[in-house]
Amino acid sequence: MPAIITNKFRVHNQEQFVESFTETAKNIYYLGIGRPQAFATLTRPDARTDNQGTDAAPLTPVDSVGDEFYNFDDTLAAKKVTSTDISIVIPRRNWTTGTVYDYYRHDYGNRVTGGTSTQTASSGATNLFDATFYVMSAAFNVYKCLDNNSGANSTVEPTGTSSSILTLEMDTSGNICTHYLLDNNQIFYHRLYGSRY
Repeated sequence: MPAIITNKFRVHNQEQFVESFTETAKNIYYLGIGRPQAFATLTRPDARTDNQGTDAAPLTPVDSVGDEFYNFDDTLAAKKVTSTDISIVIPRRNWTTGTVYDYYRHDYGNRVTGGTSTQTASSGATNLFDATFYVMSAAFNVYKCLDNNSGANSTVEPTGTSSSILTLEMDTSGNICTHYLLDNNQIFYHRLYGSRY
C-alpha cells in the first residue's frame, strides 16, 4: 500500500525538533565540520577501491554505522548548537520583474475532477509548499499572490503595508493581486538570515 509523509507530519517533526532544545531533559546537538582531504577514489592496502566522488560532486552520504564513524574520523571541529542558533525558516523568494508567480491555492497536487491528472501550479509545483505563491520585496515586505491573471508576468513590484485582509495591492501591468503579509519589523532577523531563507 502506498504511503506518504504528510506535510502536517513534517511540520510536527520540525516543531518537536525546536522544542527539544528547551525541554527540561533537552537533547544536546553539535554541528561539526571536517573533511580536510580531497574527495577521490582511494585504493586500499588489499587493492580494493573506495569511490568517494570528487570535490565538485561528492557522493550522497549513506545512512550507515560505518559512514557515521568515517564522518567522526574526519571531523576537525564542532560547535554546540543551542536554541538561539536555530530558526524556523522558509525559502526566500525575492520579487523579480517578468516572473510568473503561482497563486495561493490549497489543492495543488489533488486529482482534477473526472481525470487522472493532478492540479499543478504555473511553476509546475505539485504541492503548496513548492509553489512560488509568496515574494519578498526590496523593502523586505512579504506578499502572497492571490491571482496571477492566468499566468501573467509580474512587472510591478508590490508595495503597501495595509494589514487588512480585504486590502489588496494591484500589480497594474500584470494584474496580479497580492496581499500584504508582514514587513521588515516582523521578520526575525537571525544571524542565519541569508540569500536562500
